[in-house]
Amino acid sequence: KPAIKSQHSSKLGMEIVNNSLGELGVLVHKIYPDGLAKPSGLVEGDVILAINGTACWSHEQARNLCNDSASLEFVVQAGSYAPEFVSALIYRGTASAEDLVQAEISKMSVLDNEVLLFTDIHAQLLEKVTLANEAFVAKRISAVEGVLEAKQAYLRELNQTVAQYEAFSVQVAEGTKFYASAVEKLEALQAKASELKGERAELHEQMLKSRSLAQEKPLHATPQPGYLSLSSPRGGSARGSGSGASGAMPSTAPAAGVEPSTAARQLMEMGFSRAQAEGALEETNGDVSESLTKLLALAQGGGSPRG
Repeated sequence: KPAIKSQHSSKLGMEIVNNSLGELGVLVHKIYPDGLAKPSGLVEGDVILAINGTACWSHEQARNLCNDSASLEFVVQAGSYAPEFVSALIYRGTASAEDLVQAEISKMSVLDNEVLLFTDIHAQLLEKVTLANEAFVAKRISAVEGVLEAKQAYLRELNQTVAQYEAFSVQVAEGTKFYASAVEKLEALQAKASELKGERAELHEQMLKSRSLAQEKPLHATPQPGYLSLSSPRGGSARGSGSGASGAMPSTAPAAGVEPSTAARQLMEMGFSRAQAEGALEETNGDVSESLTKLLALAQGGGSPRG
């Protein structure tokens, strides 16, 4: 609080001081009996807020306002006192002051009872609120714990699902790789099958042509130059112009009682003799296609050999 600065006005008979810092008004600190303030009703503790309509902020300002005017009008905030009680004490006559004070105190007892009742009610309400708050907090804690457990269980299941998904991803990658390899192999097999199918069709066409030629033109046993006669059941040297048997096919007679091979049987079905078929197969190391080519060339060159 600021230092008390008092100012006594002999005209008014009162002493005023500055109010608390920052608050409006000046405080009536003391009333003198020979001044005008006492009969006007001002008492110690009153706060003068304004003089003749001008707000008061300091005792110097209030003193100047009082000295400048012959007629004064105060706006006063009464202090904390009971004017009825004070008037009763002043104008008590023959009554005892102690009786008046005791009567005033007895009025306070009613207020004390009201305060006690209010305090009890407040305590009861506070207890109810406290219990309700504790129950609410306990319930919320329990709910939070339940939610936390549910979240933990969900996270565990999520981790398991992620692990399973990763394992499935690895299996899918391996399966995709295997499938791609299988597709490549299947495509290669299909290409090979198509190639073999074409070769088979070509060979079948050649066989049909050879059979047709064999049926239209009888085979002759006349050997061609440079080749051994394939129609002879026995071995012999090639005759005719030209030298020798450097390119001659062997004419070894087939052994009696021995069945011909499958390749030889295929050539025999085309109209060639067993000796011709086996001789050509022996020269071509068992290749049916080359054997057929040689036999056809031999047949077209100078008449088909007859078996």
